[in-house]
Amino acid sequence: MTLKTSHLSNMKVLVLSRLYPSERRPIQGLFVQEQVSELIRQGVDITVVAPIPFSCRFLAMFREKWRIYYETPKVEEIEGVWVYHPRILIWRGFYALSGFFYFFGVRKLVQALHQKKGFELIHVQCIGLVPDGFGAALVNKAYNKPLVFTINGHNQLYRSQWHPVYKLLTKYAFDRASLIITVSRKIQRLVCRCGANTRKTVIVGNGVSQDTATERQALRPIKRDSRKILLSVAYLLRSKGIDLVLRVLPDILRKEQSISYYVIGSGPEEKYLKRLVSKLALNDCVVFLGQLPHSEVVDHMAACDVFVLPSWNESFGLVYVEAMAQGKPVIGCKGQGIEDVIEHEVTGLLVEPKDLVSLKNAIILLLKNEDLRKRIGENAYQVVLRDYTWRNAMAKVRGHYQMLSENRNVSFLCQSQGIDRGLGNSCEVTGFQ
Repeated sequence: MTLKTSHLSNMKVLVLSRLYPSERRPIQGLFVQEQVSELIRQGVDITVVAPIPFSCRFLAMFREKWRIYYETPKVEEIEGVWVYHPRILIWRGFYALSGFFYFFGVRKLVQALHQKKGFELIHVQCIGLVPDGFGAALVNKAYNKPLVFTINGHNQLYRSQWHPVYKLLTKYAFDRASLIITVSRKIQRLVCRCGANTRKTVIVGNGVSQDTATERQALRPIKRDSRKILLSVAYLLRSKGIDLVLRVLPDILRKEQSISYYVIGSGPEEKYLKRLVSKLALNDCVVFLGQLPHSEVVDHMAACDVFVLPSWNESFGLVYVEAMAQGKPVIGCKGQGIEDVIEHEVTGLLVEPKDLVSLKNAIILLLKNEDLRKRIGENAYQVVLRDYTWRNAMAKVRGHYQMLSENRNVSFLCQSQGIDRGLGNSCEVTGFQ
C-alpha cells in the first residue's frame, strides 16, 4: 500500500497510555515510548497523555510507588516528546468502576489539548480495556474521532469473559473502537471471545529498534569467563518459569559442568528464587543481576549463549525478540504469544509449558551443539530484521491511521493482504466460535 506521506506528516494523534514511562519510572513501558518515537520519525504529530494514580504527601510516606506517583510532574519532556500526567483515582476494591474515574481525570486535559493542538485520532495503548479503553471511549464521545486500541496484555481479558461488570465495560469499549490492534494471535483470540467485532481486529507484533537489529556486532563486550551463559530477563513472577530453569540446572550441570545462569529483573518471586538457589546448591553458577538499564540488558543478551524463558503466561514476549536480534537462540513455551515469532528448531525452540523434561532437553541440546546455536541464532536474527523492527511495525500502524482518516474499512486491507504466519508481514482476520 502506498502511503500519502504529505497527509500523514500533518496528522495529529493523541496517545493515551498508563504504560508510558516517566523520568521517575524510566524502564516501565519502554516499548510504548519506542513506538511513539518511531511514529514521530515517520511524520506523525503525537501528543502523549499518560495518566497516573492519584497520590498525596501522606500516602507517599508509606510506599515507594505512591512516592513516585506523588513526585511525578504533571508535564515533562522525555526525549523531545511532551508527556502529560493527569491524576486518576485507582481503587483496588472498585477497580471495575475506575474507567469512570479515568474519564473524569483526563477529560479537561484532553479538552484543553484539543483546543490548543487538535487531534484527528485517539490511540490507546493498554494492557486491558478497564479502565483505559472504557475511559477513553467515554472521553471520545465529545470528539467522535477514530478510536484505536492496542492491547498488549491478556490477564484482564480472561476476567472480561466471566465478570459481568468487566464484560459490559469491555464490550462497550470494543463497540466504539474503530480498530483493535493486538500483538499476537493469543490476544486476538481473547479479544474476539470478549465480544470484539472480528473485522476490526488486526495483529501487529512488537519489535526492536532498527539500530539494535543492525548493530549487534558493535555492542560493548561484557567480561566473562570461559563458561557458557544461560540468560533470563523477566519481571520475576511465578508464571515466568525461572524456578523451572533452576530445578533442571542440577541435571544439566552433570552433563555440562561449565555453565553460568544470569537472571536479570526483580519482582515478587525474587526472594523465593534466591532461597531455591541455596536449597539446590547452585550459588556458584546462578547470578541475580537485578533490574538493569535497557542498554545493559541488551549487552548481556549479546554475551549469552542461550536465552531461556519458559513463561506459560506470555502475551507476546518482547525480550525473546530482543535476544533474537542479537543472533541468539531462544527457548520459549508453546501456546504463548511468542509462538507467532518462533518457528520450532528454525528460529528457536518451543517446549511444553511447565514440562521439566522438555525444558532440560532443549537447554542441553543447544549447549552441546555450537553449530545448531549459530544456525538458529542467525535465522532468528534475519527474521527480526525482516519482520520485527519498530520501523516495519509502525509503518503498518501508520497505514491504518491513513485508512481511518480516509474513512476506509480496515478489514478490507486485512482481507486483501491475506493471512500469513509471519505476523510482521500481514494483518490477520480470524473468526472464532
